[in-house]
Amino acid sequence: MKWFSVAALLLWLGAGATVAIGATLAACTSFDSTGDDGSTGANEGGAGDAVAPSADAGGDVPAADASAADGGSNDAAANDGASMAASTVDFGAPCALAPACNRVVFATNATVPASFGGVAAADKVCADAASASMLASVRARTFKAWMSDPSTTPATRLVQGTGEYLRTDGLPIAASWAILIKGTLQNPLQADENGHLISGAAWTGTSASGSALGNATSRCGDWMSVSSTQYGGVGSSTATASGMWTFTGALAQCSISGHIYCFEQ
Repeated sequence: MKWFSVAALLLWLGAGATVAIGATLAACTSFDSTGDDGSTGANEGGAGDAVAPSADAGGDVPAADASAADGGSNDAAANDGASMAASTVDFGAPCALAPACNRVVFATNATVPASFGGVAAADKVCADAASASMLASVRARTFKAWMSDPSTTPATRLVQGTGEYLRTDGLPIAASWAILIKGTLQNPLQADENGHLISGAAWTGTSASGSALGNATSRCGDWMSVSSTQYGGVGSSTATASGMWTFTGALAQCSISGHIYCFEQ
Protein backbone atom coordinates (compact mmCIF):
# COMPACT_ATOMS: atom_id res chain seq x y z
CA MET A 1 0.00 0.00 0.00
CA LYS A 2 1.35 3.33 -1.01
CA TRP A 3 1.60 6.05 1.63
CA PHE A 4 1.10 9.69 0.80
CA SER A 5 2.14 12.74 2.75
CA VAL A 6 -0.68 14.75 4.27
CA ALA A 7 0.11 17.62 1.95
CA ALA A 8 -0.10 15.37 -1.08
CA LEU A 9 -3.35 13.84 0.14
CA LEU A 10 -4.97 17.22 0.63
CA LEU A 11 -3.85 18.30 -2.79
CA TRP A 12 -5.35 15.17 -4.30
CA LEU A 13 -8.72 15.57 -2.44
CA GLY A 14 -9.23 19.22 -3.31
CA ALA A 15 -10.03 22.44 -1.47
CA GLY A 16 -13.49 21.38 -0.17
CA ALA A 17 -12.09 18.37 1.61
CA THR A 18 -9.32 20.52 3.12
CA VAL A 19 -11.88 22.74 4.86
CA ALA A 20 -13.84 19.73 6.16
CA ILE A 21 -10.73 18.03 7.52
CA GLY A 22 -9.57 21.25 9.19
CA ALA A 23 -12.92 21.63 10.94
CA THR A 24 -12.79 18.06 12.13
CA LEU A 25 -9.30 18.48 13.53
CA ALA A 26 -10.38 21.65 15.42
CA ALA A 27 -13.34 19.81 16.93
CA CYS A 28 -11.13 16.95 18.01
CA THR A 29 -8.73 19.24 19.86
CA SER A 30 -11.39 21.40 21.56
CA PHE A 31 -11.38 19.15 24.63
CA ASP A 32 -8.15 20.89 25.73
CA SER A 33 -10.12 24.00 26.80
CA THR A 34 -12.64 22.01 28.81
CA GLY A 35 -11.74 20.96 32.32
CA ASP A 36 -12.44 17.58 33.85
CA ASP A 37 -15.32 19.10 35.82
CA GLY A 38 -17.09 20.34 32.69
CA SER A 39 -16.16 24.02 33.10
CA THR A 40 -15.37 25.82 29.87
CA GLY A 41 -12.54 27.99 28.72
CA ALA A 42 -14.70 31.09 29.18
CA ASN A 43 -13.99 30.91 32.92
CA GLU A 44 -10.30 30.97 32.22
CA GLY A 45 -10.18 34.37 30.65
CA GLY A 46 -13.44 35.44 29.05
CA ALA A 47 -14.28 38.76 30.68
CA GLY A 48 -17.80 38.70 29.33
CA ASP A 49 -18.55 35.40 31.08
CA ALA A 50 -16.98 36.28 34.45
CA VAL A 51 -19.35 35.80 37.42
CA ALA A 52 -19.08 37.93 40.58
CA PRO A 53 -18.42 35.72 43.61
CA SER A 54 -21.49 35.26 45.77
CA ALA A 55 -21.62 35.75 49.51
CA ASP A 56 -23.00 32.21 49.88
CA ALA A 57 -19.98 30.80 48.10
CA GLY A 58 -17.62 32.71 50.36
CA GLY A 59 -16.00 34.55 47.47
CA ASP A 60 -14.20 37.86 47.71
CA VAL A 61 -16.40 40.97 47.74
CA PRO A 62 -16.07 42.90 44.47
CA ALA A 63 -14.00 46.08 44.81
CA ALA A 64 -17.00 48.41 44.41
CA ASP A 65 -18.88 46.69 47.25
CA ALA A 66 -15.85 46.67 49.54
CA SER A 67 -15.39 50.40 49.10
CA ALA A 68 -19.05 51.09 49.86
CA ALA A 69 -18.74 49.07 53.05
CA ASP A 70 -16.10 51.45 54.40
CA GLY A 71 -18.83 53.60 55.98
CA GLY A 72 -17.68 57.05 54.92
CA SER A 73 -14.04 56.37 54.25
CA ASN A 74 -13.68 59.77 52.57
CA ASP A 75 -14.59 61.54 55.82
CA ALA A 76 -12.28 59.29 57.78
CA ALA A 77 -9.44 59.99 55.36
CA ALA A 78 -10.05 63.73 55.64
CA ASN A 79 -9.98 63.55 59.45
CA ASP A 80 -6.83 61.43 59.40
CA GLY A 81 -5.22 64.04 57.16
CA ALA A 82 -6.28 66.83 59.50
CA SER A 83 -4.83 65.01 62.50
CA MET A 84 -1.59 64.37 60.65
CA ALA A 85 -1.32 68.07 59.74
CA ALA A 86 -2.14 69.11 63.32
CA SER A 87 0.51 66.75 64.71
CA THR A 88 3.21 68.72 62.88
CA VAL A 89 2.27 72.08 64.47
CA ASP A 90 4.84 73.31 66.99
CA PHE A 91 3.07 75.10 69.84
CA GLY A 92 6.16 75.27 71.99
CA ALA A 93 6.26 74.18 75.61
CA PRO A 94 3.03 74.02 77.66
CA CYS A 95 2.17 77.38 79.20
CA ALA A 96 1.84 76.12 82.79
CA LEU A 97 0.00 79.33 83.84
CA ALA A 98 2.59 81.69 82.29
CA PRO A 99 0.80 84.67 80.65
CA ALA A 100 3.45 85.24 77.94
CA CYS A 101 2.79 82.04 76.05
CA ASN A 102 0.94 80.84 72.97
CA ARG A 103 -2.14 78.97 74.19
CA VAL A 104 -4.00 76.06 72.58
CA VAL A 105 -7.80 76.10 72.50
CA PHE A 106 -10.32 73.58 71.20
CA ALA A 107 -13.99 72.66 71.14
CA THR A 108 -14.71 69.17 72.40
CA ASN A 109 -15.57 66.70 69.69
CA ALA A 110 -18.24 65.15 71.92
CA THR A 111 -21.33 67.04 72.96
CA VAL A 112 -22.75 66.95 76.49
CA PRO A 113 -26.24 67.52 77.89
CA ALA A 114 -26.87 70.80 79.70
CA SER A 115 -26.98 68.95 83.01
CA PHE A 116 -23.21 68.33 82.96
CA GLY A 117 -23.03 69.63 86.53
CA GLY A 118 -21.30 73.02 86.58
CA VAL A 119 -17.95 74.61 85.85
CA ALA A 120 -15.82 72.02 87.67
CA ALA A 121 -17.55 69.26 85.71
CA ALA A 122 -16.95 71.16 82.46
CA ASP A 123 -13.25 71.40 83.36
CA LYS A 124 -13.21 67.62 83.70
CA VAL A 125 -14.80 67.23 80.27
CA CYS A 126 -11.93 69.32 78.86
CA ALA A 127 -9.31 67.37 80.79
CA ASP A 128 -10.70 64.02 79.62
CA ALA A 129 -10.87 65.16 76.00
CA ALA A 130 -7.29 66.44 76.11
CA SER A 131 -5.92 63.27 77.69
CA ALA A 132 -7.62 61.17 75.00
CA SER A 133 -6.37 63.36 72.14
CA MET A 134 -4.37 61.85 69.29
CA LEU A 135 -2.09 64.90 69.48
CA ALA A 136 0.80 64.75 71.94
CA SER A 137 0.89 68.55 71.97
CA VAL A 138 -2.64 68.58 73.38
CA ARG A 139 -2.18 65.72 75.84
CA ALA A 140 0.75 67.55 77.45
CA ARG A 141 -1.33 70.64 78.37
CA THR A 142 -3.81 71.65 81.04
CA PHE A 143 -7.20 73.04 80.00
CA LYS A 144 -10.16 74.71 81.63
CA ALA A 145 -13.62 75.30 80.22
CA TRP A 146 -14.90 78.63 78.92
CA MET A 147 -17.92 78.47 81.24
CA SER A 148 -19.75 80.56 83.81
CA ASP A 149 -21.81 79.75 86.90
CA PRO A 150 -22.96 81.86 89.90
CA SER A 151 -19.53 81.92 91.51
CA THR A 152 -17.02 82.04 88.68
CA THR A 153 -16.50 83.14 85.09
CA PRO A 154 -13.77 82.84 82.42
CA ALA A 155 -12.77 86.44 83.13
CA THR A 156 -12.06 85.62 86.78
CA ARG A 157 -10.63 82.11 86.58
CA LEU A 158 -8.77 81.69 83.26
CA VAL A 159 -5.21 82.91 82.66
CA GLN A 160 -5.39 86.07 80.56
CA GLY A 161 -2.55 85.39 78.16
CA THR A 162 -0.52 87.99 76.31
CA GLY A 163 0.47 85.49 73.62
CA GLU A 164 -1.59 84.05 70.78
CA TYR A 165 -4.58 81.74 71.17
CA LEU A 166 -4.27 78.94 68.62
CA ARG A 167 -6.54 76.14 67.45
CA THR A 168 -5.28 72.57 67.57
CA ASP A 169 -4.65 72.73 63.81
CA GLY A 170 -2.40 75.78 64.31
CA LEU A 171 -4.77 78.48 63.03
CA PRO A 172 -4.95 81.59 65.24
CA ILE A 173 -8.07 82.52 67.19
CA ALA A 174 -6.86 85.79 68.68
CA ALA A 175 -3.55 87.57 69.20
CA SER A 176 -4.08 87.82 72.98
CA TRP A 177 -6.73 87.71 75.70
CA ALA A 178 -7.34 91.44 75.23
CA ILE A 179 -8.18 90.82 71.56
CA LEU A 180 -10.17 87.65 72.33
CA ILE A 181 -12.68 89.45 74.56
CA LYS A 182 -13.32 92.15 71.97
CA GLY A 183 -15.60 89.60 70.34
CA THR A 184 -14.12 89.00 66.87
CA LEU A 185 -12.03 85.91 66.19
CA GLN A 186 -9.51 85.42 63.39
CA ASN A 187 -10.85 81.91 62.80
CA PRO A 188 -13.85 80.08 64.26
CA LEU A 189 -13.23 77.98 67.34
CA GLN A 190 -14.25 74.76 65.64
CA ALA A 191 -11.17 72.54 65.78
CA ASP A 192 -11.55 69.71 68.28
CA GLU A 193 -8.94 68.02 70.48
CA ASN A 194 -7.69 65.99 67.49
CA GLY A 195 -7.47 68.85 65.00
CA HIS A 196 -10.73 67.82 63.29
CA LEU A 197 -13.34 70.44 62.41
CA ILE A 198 -16.70 70.28 64.17
CA SER A 199 -19.80 72.47 64.07
CA GLY A 200 -22.76 73.21 66.28
CA ALA A 201 -23.58 74.95 69.53
CA ALA A 202 -21.28 75.14 72.55
CA TRP A 203 -22.53 75.66 76.10
CA THR A 204 -20.98 78.78 77.63
CA GLY A 205 -23.40 80.89 79.68
CA THR A 206 -20.81 83.57 78.96
CA SER A 207 -20.64 86.88 77.12
CA ALA A 208 -17.83 87.97 74.79
CA SER A 209 -16.15 89.83 77.67
CA GLY A 210 -15.81 86.58 79.64
CA SER A 211 -18.48 87.52 82.18
CA ALA A 212 -21.59 85.51 83.08
CA LEU A 213 -24.87 85.88 81.23
CA GLY A 214 -27.81 86.97 83.41
CA ASN A 215 -28.71 84.43 86.08
CA ALA A 216 -29.47 80.73 86.41
CA THR A 217 -32.32 81.06 83.92
CA SER A 218 -29.70 81.64 81.20
CA ARG A 219 -27.50 78.75 82.38
CA CYS A 220 -29.89 75.78 82.40
CA GLY A 221 -30.40 75.99 86.16
CA ASP A 222 -26.65 76.41 86.59
CA TRP A 223 -25.99 73.40 84.38
CA MET A 224 -28.26 70.98 86.22
CA SER A 225 -31.28 70.90 83.91
CA VAL A 226 -32.21 69.23 80.63
CA SER A 227 -35.73 70.62 80.59
CA SER A 228 -37.07 71.96 77.30
CA THR A 229 -38.74 74.74 79.30
CA GLN A 230 -35.41 76.07 80.61
CA TYR A 231 -32.70 77.79 78.62
CA GLY A 232 -28.96 78.32 78.47
CA GLY A 233 -26.52 80.58 76.69
CA VAL A 234 -24.70 79.00 73.77
CA GLY A 235 -22.08 80.08 71.26
CA SER A 236 -21.71 79.05 67.64
CA SER A 237 -18.52 77.10 66.94
CA THR A 238 -18.49 78.35 63.33
CA ALA A 239 -18.92 82.06 64.15
CA THR A 240 -16.19 84.69 64.29
CA ALA A 241 -17.96 88.09 64.48
CA SER A 242 -19.89 90.03 67.13
CA GLY A 243 -19.03 87.70 69.99
CA MET A 244 -21.36 85.06 68.56
CA TRP A 245 -18.73 82.38 69.11
CA THR A 246 -19.58 82.57 72.84
CA PHE A 247 -23.15 83.88 72.78
CA THR A 248 -25.33 83.86 69.69
CA GLY A 249 -27.74 86.37 71.18
CA ALA A 250 -30.43 83.75 71.76
CA LEU A 251 -30.81 81.14 74.48
CA ALA A 252 -31.08 77.45 73.60
CA GLN A 253 -33.39 74.89 75.17
CA CYS A 254 -31.64 72.86 77.84
CA SER A 255 -32.88 69.67 76.20
CA ILE A 256 -30.18 69.86 73.52
CA SER A 257 -26.52 68.81 73.82
CA GLY A 258 -23.57 71.08 73.11
CA HIS A 259 -19.79 71.17 72.77
CA ILE A 260 -17.54 72.78 75.39
CA TYR A 261 -14.73 75.23 74.64
CA CYS A 262 -11.45 74.39 76.35
CA PHE A 263 -8.62 76.91 76.93
CA GLU A 264 -5.06 76.07 77.89
CA GLN A 265 -3.92 77.43 81.26
